[in-house]
Amino acid sequence: LTMMHDGMSMQTEMQKSGEEAIRFGATRTVGDVLMGEMLERYLRRYPDAEIHMAVDNTQALLGKLDEGSIDFALVEGFFKKNEYDFQKYSVENYIAVCSPDYRFQKEPGRVEDLFGERLLLREEGSGTREVLERFLESQNLGVEDFERTMEVGSLHTIKELTKAGCGITFLYEIAVREELEKGTLKRLCLDNFQISHEFTFIWRRGSIYASHYRELFRRFSA
Repeated sequence: LTMMHDGMSMQTEMQKSGEEAIRFGATRTVGDVLMGEMLERYLRRYPDAEIHMAVDNTQALLGKLDEGSIDFALVEGFFKKNEYDFQKYSVENYIAVCSPDYRFQKEPGRVEDLFGERLLLREEGSGTREVLERFLESQNLGVEDFERTMEVGSLHTIKELTKAGCGITFLYEIAVREELEKGTLKRLCLDNFQISHEFTFIWRRGSIYASHYRELFRRFSA
């Protein structure tokens, strides 16, 4: 049923006159950090393109893919590789950051040294959060080991709160590149925390439009 919906939705769009409609999703980190530049390049080359971009967390986008409301997605979270076809976009470093003048309860050398601080983190279902959760689980730890946590669904708000010294957070380095360059945020170097993760272009496994999605991926990446 999903494959039929997938095929029918794309076929309907392709029958429209002119440039086909492109319906895809991006996670919030990808949407906020990468998509502006990518779409600008795309529109310069294909000025008549009709684009519909949904921005949501990884789990919500997987649901949209399954129901056929979007045709593909660019995500930075985890997904079941036996259910989706995919192509790697990039590999990004995942880091801890704080404000430059943040005062720690304990000088941080390891992740455990941060447990006395307030952890600012994304909502459940976020790929950015899941990277941290999976790492902590691998060390027999969890986000509940932090004395205080605060869930915020907005990447921008998390960065602003961190810059204001309201807590520490874990984000992709690419998401805070500008803040690190300006010195409004500082990277925390932790001895037991060196993580990177893939940003991935995905679509439903078995789609009859797989070659078309690969071509769109090539265009977006050009």
